[in-house]
Amino acid sequence: MNTVCSEDEMKLLNKFVEKLTVDPSDKLTKKGYEYVRLLKLKQGAGLPNMSDTCAMVICLNLAADKLNISFDKAQAVKLAAVNKRNYANLFHTVENMLGLDKPVTVRELCVRLACADMSELAQRLIDRYVRNRDEGLIKCPPIDLRHPMYACAAVLAACKHRKVKVKRELLVDMSRVKGKDLDSLAAQLAALAESTDRQPSNKRGHHLIDMVEQMVKESQHTSINVDENEEEEKDEKPQESFADWKKRMLSK
Repeated sequence: MNTVCSEDEMKLLNKFVEKLTVDPSDKLTKKGYEYVRLLKLKQGAGLPNMSDTCAMVICLNLAADKLNISFDKAQAVKLAAVNKRNYANLFHTVENMLGLDKPVTVRELCVRLACADMSELAQRLIDRYVRNRDEGLIKCPPIDLRHPMYACAAVLAACKHRKVKVKRELLVDMSRVKGKDLDSLAAQLAALAESTDRQPSNKRGHHLIDMVEQMVKESQHTSINVDENEEEEKDEKPQESFADWKKRMLSK
């Protein structure tokens, strides 16, 4: 790669933006251009073996992720002229070289996959998995939670346990491991779900609503008793005749 972006490369970036996004944005082109230039400056650090076109497409992909702009990754793989697996590997290599890599969290995954309700269970599965390994209950290689496969497997396991549909292919892409390896780890985590999942019971306990209902019932019962007592007092009080009342008033 040349160390300076040419005018032709800028035009090519603009064309790629038009093909890879629904709503082309100048911000995306500028950010992609910034990443391409930065990548060129790191050429001496040992750039991966890829074409200029592939590098530009990946830089645009990273820029779109940074700006939260929808990006057609399937079309990007075609434009980059590599297979899906190579694209993923090159993407993460460039991401690391540009210092853009960061740990993928369970919460971020769940928000992105529109299954935010799975976040708490997925995180508990990871915590339980790590604790079981530390206690020697399971045997597995050293756990590096910075690797995205753990968060991806936990979300996949949580969704399977609660029968929530999720885009497995997206989780495989983000996990940076093969699909069968992700499924294997997800199966181990899913086995912990039965004893880890704490869904709220449908049966109501004696909480605030029940207490209020009981107080209302008692209040109504007390009110009825008071009304009945007042009626009884009225009934028990003797009725005074008009003649007696007149005589009592004149005597005052």
